[in-house]
Amino acid sequence: MEIRELKTGMVLQEDAYTPSGSQLILPKGTVLDDQRIARLAFYGVKSVNAMTREEAASLILDAPAAKPATAAVKAAASPVPPKQPQVPPPAAAQTAMEALGAKKVQAFEPPKVVPAAPAPAVTKPSPVPAKPAEPPKEPSYSERLRNSPEFKKFKMDFEDTFISYQRSINEIVRGDKEIDTHQLIAPVYDLIHTCYGPSNVFDMMHALRSYDDATYVHSVNVALIAHTIGEWMHLPEDDLELLTEAGLLHDIGKIMVPHEIVTKKEPLTGDERVKMRMHPQLGYRVLERKNVDQHIKNTVLMHHERCDGSGYPRHLTMEQIDPVARVIAIADVYDAMTSERVYRKALSPFYAFEMIERDGLQKYDPHPLMAFMENLSNVYIGNRVRLSDGREAEIIYINRQRYSRPTVRTGPDTFVDLIDHPEIQITELI
Repeated sequence: MEIRELKTGMVLQEDAYTPSGSQLILPKGTVLDDQRIARLAFYGVKSVNAMTREEAASLILDAPAAKPATAAVKAAASPVPPKQPQVPPPAAAQTAMEALGAKKVQAFEPPKVVPAAPAPAVTKPSPVPAKPAEPPKEPSYSERLRNSPEFKKFKMDFEDTFISYQRSINEIVRGDKEIDTHQLIAPVYDLIHTCYGPSNVFDMMHALRSYDDATYVHSVNVALIAHTIGEWMHLPEDDLELLTEAGLLHDIGKIMVPHEIVTKKEPLTGDERVKMRMHPQLGYRVLERKNVDQHIKNTVLMHHERCDGSGYPRHLTMEQIDPVARVIAIADVYDAMTSERVYRKALSPFYAFEMIERDGLQKYDPHPLMAFMENLSNVYIGNRVRLSDGREAEIIYINRQRYSRPTVRTGPDTFVDLIDHPEIQITELI
């Protein structure tokens, strides 16, 4: 049964694991409620074996009664222990070899030999020194971070934030209530406060990238990124709150796009692409009559516009695009590239930088973009990375001319300036 078909009160008939099978999410027999259904969706579970309590009870009542077993059947079914060989008790061991079961060996009497002329001296080869054992590999920064109490708390708070946000968004879309701005962004601010500053937000988010991405998780990520960009731009608190709320609501229209289109692994057809590109207008209609700041409504409609007029749905240029939407556009495209997708693995932050640079900086507002790329690239100085040629390296210097092409150290005295080696990419942080 697909996740979106689950109802509260249903019972899991099998254990529910993450898509990789590495982690148990909910055990068999769990009675589902809204929070547990949301937890399954958060981990990217597509379907589970579940049924209503009535259906489960009917299966038990309809099961055929077992026939009483005859004595012969019972005897045949009884496990027979394997016959153990009879081993006589060992005699007292006199040598280490005897203790391990070897036969006793008679002492060897060497025959008497007439002395002969001394043999020429033979020079023995020098012993080859044993290769010293390699020291244990030091865990990477990301590995140390994932094992830290701070990250474990961030992970738990992130899951709670996701569940709270999903419930709020569904209520907004159904039209059940007005939007309580404070209630909507408070869990995100709690997440931010568990970190030690804006740079640490990205470290925490990178450690969470193993999760399958979804519209709701993406929106929480964009809110965190947008708030951090605002801090790096030294914006006042009111603007930071506006960016956070805009990040949470920017993709609300995707909830009304057919689920099979949003999660499709294959390339979208022309008709499916048209439906997907309708989500800005669909989201705007949801918020049009809500008590939401006009900047947020504009952001929902404009976050796919680009400053050079190449975006959609209206091909607006920089002066026509809401300034909040211009920040959200950067956060949105960065998270989309560095998150797991149903059709590809997550891309490294530096590959995302390279794609932004290759597309042309004219697509984005240069003020928030430069604040974002300069500060974020500095976050990764000292990080170990894997290069496209298989080598591991450490980032030691950021090239201001090309944020995507830092200088890395691949050995104690070996340095590679990636500007001079366009054939080499940073494929992942490790």
